[in-house]
Amino acid sequence: MSRNDDKTGSVYILHFDKPWGKFKNIRHYTGFTTLAVDVRAERHRSGHGSKFVAKSIEKGNNFVIGYMKLFETAKEARRGEIRVKKERLSYSLCAYCHGDGGDLP
Repeated sequence: MSRNDDKTGSVYILHFDKPWGKFKNIRHYTGFTTLAVDVRAERHRSGHGSKFVAKSIEKGNNFVIGYMKLFETAKEARRGEIRVKKERLSYSLCAYCHGDGGDLP
């Protein structure tokens, strides 16, 4: 049993205010956490998170939480994160890109 087996987890999508990256086409970051999503977002802002988000912030970009979903376990949340990435669902789930967003089908 891993240390996260008894914790809930969440999938979240961060929406950047400006597209960036080599081709100026990156608008989202998808992740999962066992923390509250707003706490995890603040950790990203303070440099404790992915190198991808840190680089975006370093370039003067800001972000908002565009989507979040709570799962009963961290394992389910991790599977949800993988699905969002694999099926490229970040745009269709993001409330800032797609009206009110949506939910994982």
